Amino acid sequence: MTVCIAFICGNKRAVVVASDRMITASYPPVEFEHDVPKLEQVGTSCVALTAGDALAHVDLFRTARQTLAGLDKPTIPQIADILRTSYSTERLKVVEQRILGLRGWKLADFYTELPKTVPPDIFMMVDHSIATYDYGVELLVAGVDTEGHIHSVRNPGHTDCFDALGYNAIGSGALHALSTFIANNSCTSIGVNQAAYLVFEAKRAAEVAPGVGKHMDMAIVKEDGVHVLTDKEISVLDDLYNERMAPHSDSADQAIANLPFEGGESKP
Repeated sequence: MTVCIAFICGNKRAVVVASDRMITASYPPVEFEHDVPKLEQVGTSCVALTAGDALAHVDLFRTARQTLAGLDKPTIPQIADILRTSYSTERLKVVEQRILGLRGWKLADFYTELPKTVPPDIFMMVDHSIATYDYGVELLVAGVDTEGHIHSVRNPGHTDCFDALGYNAIGSGALHALSTFIANNSCTSIGVNQAAYLVFEAKRAAEVAPGVGKHMDMAIVKEDGVHVLTDKEISVLDDLYNERMAPHSDSADQAIANLPFEGGESKP
C-alpha cells in the first residue's frame, strides 16, 4: 500500500525517484503518514525505495551494507544483486522462525534429516509453505554508474531490470503512476527538469489508489551523488502541477523547462 517511482532521464545520466510516506497495517486496520522516508541511500549514487512491510527492509539493508562496505565503487547492478541476496537471506530467516521454528525444526536440517523422519505428506505441505511464503516487501533500486539503472527486487528474491523501459513503479499506486509515463511517451532522452515534473505528476496520479499518502519525498540521482529535493523545490513542482492541470493552461511547459535540476547537462 504505497507508491515508489523511478525514471531514467537526461540521456541516461540521471534517475529521478519519488515515494509517499503512508504506512498501512491490515490488523488492526490503520493508516498514517510517517516521518521516516521510504527512500534510503545505499551507495554514493544509488537509492532503494521500499513498498510493503514497513519493518522488513531494516534487516535487509543492514545485511546488504555489510557486504557493500567491502566493495570499492560497486556498479548499480552489483548493488541490486547484493540487495537480492540479502532479501533471500532475510526471508529464509523469517521462514525458519515462523514456519519451522513452531515445530522446533531448523532450515539447515529440513531438507537433509527431516525427510527421513517426517511423513511425506507433511513434508510436502511444509515445503510448499516455505516455497510460497511472502516476505511482504518489494524494493525499487535506482542509481547511476556509467549510466542510469532501475532494478526491482521482489519475493522470494528475484530481481528485474527496467533499463530498457526507462521507468518503473511499485506499490498499490504503481499502475496509476506508470500511466503518466505512458501517456507522455516518456523516454530516457527527456531532460532532468521535465523528468522531475513527470515523476511529480506520476506521484500525484497514484494518490487515487488505496494506501497512497499525500506526503512526498523526491530525489535526483546522478553519478556524483544524490540530491534530495527540499520542501521548497517540491512546492515549486506542486505549483507547476496545479497550473498545468488548470483548464486551458499552456504556460507551465516553459516553467518546467526552466526548473533548476539540469546542472551541466545539455537539454535534449
